[in-house]
Amino acid sequence: MPCGCDSRPRIKYLKVDADTGEGVPNEDIVKGYALDKDTFIEVSKEELEEVALESTRRVGRQGRS
Repeated sequence: MPCGCDSRPRIKYLKVDADTGEGVPNEDIVKGYALDKDTFIEVSKEELEEVALESTRRVGRQGRS
């Protein structure tokens, strides 16, 4: 089927509050960890960078013996 780009609707992703269904602006979205229903620990970008792992994936080719 040829690309009917003009005939297909555009997809739009919205960030909404799961409880209220109201939209949430990007500046109000943070990264973190929910310990329980009422406790959320926010993690800053700097903290994430401190614990980021270097890639351990190696792409290579094994030779035959």
